Order: sequence, then C-alpha cells, then structure tokens
Amino acid sequence: MAVAPSGFLFATDTLNHVILEYKIDSSTADLSLLSALPAVPSGDCPNELAVSPSGGFLYVTESCNQDILAYSIDTTTG
Repeated sequence: MAVAPSGFLFATDTLNHVILEYKIDSSTADLSLLSALPAVPSGDCPNELAVSPSGGFLYVTESCNQDILAYSIDTTTG
C-alpha cells in the first residue's frame, strides 16, 4: 500500500492485475473505493507501490515483466 499526501490510498490486487484506488475520509479515516485501475500494459502484475515525495506520482513495481510503472496522481481526484 501507499498513501498520497492528498488523501488517496493505493493498493495492489495481484490476482486480478489491478491497482485499487481509495479516498481516505479526513475526519473518520474511512476508505471509499474509487476505482480498480488495470495495470498497463495489460497483463502486468502490479506488486509494490510508492508515492513520490511531492505526492504527484505513483510508482509500481511489476513482477511479471520486472518493470517499474509510473502514474501521475491528480491531487483532487486521485
């Protein structure tokens, strides 16, 4: 899992090859699932996650092809 300073939590579902995106409620800490993003390129196996210090990027290690994927994070919508 990785948490962005803007209040989004990211997790991997390696069985379904997706990255799960949640919004963290700032007053209750409850999680709301926003989306299950398919790993790109298709068939990749998302594994470990890290958010850049600025909170603007999500880095994902991918175990099937041994790549590192980078995604931009919108600080308003995730």
